[in-house]
Amino acid sequence: MLGVAAGVSLLSLFIAVSISEVGKLKGALWPAAPAFLLWTALALILSYILRAWRLAVVMDARLSPGIAQVALLHNLLNALLPIKLGELSLPLLIRRYQGDGLAKGLGVLIVIRALDVLGLLSWASILLLVQGHPGTNFARWLGFAGLMVTVGVLTILVGVGHYFRQRPAVDATLARWPKIQQIWRDLGAGLAGLSSAKLGRALLLSLLLWILITAAFHTAALAFGVAAPFVTTTLATATATVAFMLPINGLASLGPPQLAWAGVLAALGEGWESGLVAATATQLIALVVMGLLVTGLATLMSWSARKVRGTGWSWI
Repeated sequence: MLGVAAGVSLLSLFIAVSISEVGKLKGALWPAAPAFLLWTALALILSYILRAWRLAVVMDARLSPGIAQVALLHNLLNALLPIKLGELSLPLLIRRYQGDGLAKGLGVLIVIRALDVLGLLSWASILLLVQGHPGTNFARWLGFAGLMVTVGVLTILVGVGHYFRQRPAVDATLARWPKIQQIWRDLGAGLAGLSSAKLGRALLLSLLLWILITAAFHTAALAFGVAAPFVTTTLATATATVAFMLPINGLASLGPPQLAWAGVLAALGEGWESGLVAATATQLIALVVMGLLVTGLATLMSWSARKVRGTGWSWI
């Protein structure tokens, strides 16, 4: 699997170099305004805090160091492991840190990923609807269509949550197989909160964290001399996210997402080479930030376990 990931990264590197003008690519390697990269790091840090908060809301739990560690490790493993194996780490991490079953963790994973889609789609749609795009005549229609899809997906999620909360006849039917029935109930426990008032909070947090992620890419682009409109970097980020969701990620998720991000910028009239370097820099900064946060939080949890063992303290 690592060989496949390495192959994807090498193929992506070959494509990137083949398309690029060598002189422009070399010139883009050093940031024109490196101070912007500090804003990139800050935006990413805030987005990871919101991810942890959202996980706590979805799990109907307090935002604690354990919840934050689950969210951070899940994102880090998802970025590092090939063919999206990192996604499967969330149920395992929830079981380790929270003591919940794997099926419930799987339900939480489904909710989290659905919220990511909704958050990114609603943000891009709102921006297109309000601002449009100077290079696209149908941008506002695209934004309107995106909002309609958002409403449709949200309706489906609410319906799924209502279905599991009602404990329909399926649950009674499975009574003949107690183990399967328990798995069904655990999965439902991860999905049942979808129609509660907390869904609104989780969706708002998703919207805010995707604004921050877009801001991270945007400031990285500014650091490397790409003065693209914010709506352009939003569309590029949305496209790169779709590429990241596919099970073809390279080593440390370097490859297709960066090609997609730079490709959208180039298609909308911005520099390909600078966009490619900016997207790669954003991913590398994200890995460093996640690594530092995971290490720092693990140290904090170890220290607090010695100082306040058994108190069950939390942040909110």
